[in-house]
Amino acid sequence: MKNPKCPSCETEVKYFSFRPYNRLDFKCLGCGASLRSSLPYTLGFIATFMLAFVFGGTAAGLEDLGVWHMSESLLYFSIFLICISISGRLVWSEVEFRVLTKH
Repeated sequence: MKNPKCPSCETEVKYFSFRPYNRLDFKCLGCGASLRSSLPYTLGFIATFMLAFVFGGTAAGLEDLGVWHMSESLLYFSIFLICISISGRLVWSEVEFRVLTKH
């Protein structure tokens, strides 16, 4: 899978080097430019974060009600974590950056 590139210097931005929760303060490792991720990626990240709370609350609630046992909740969390990781990596290859400032 391809990694997105800095529009200023064409340096690849690696998947684990970007902090999507602070998309206004990411510096390119190649040229030092401040980069901002595309809005769809940021909205997708926020939606994923919200879904994680919904799914976590559902699993915890069903466990408290006695519908599920802890082993089923752990399986549910594991499957959800794997799906989030795979979808996050797939979306990452489509991220585009804008240069805010160049140092």
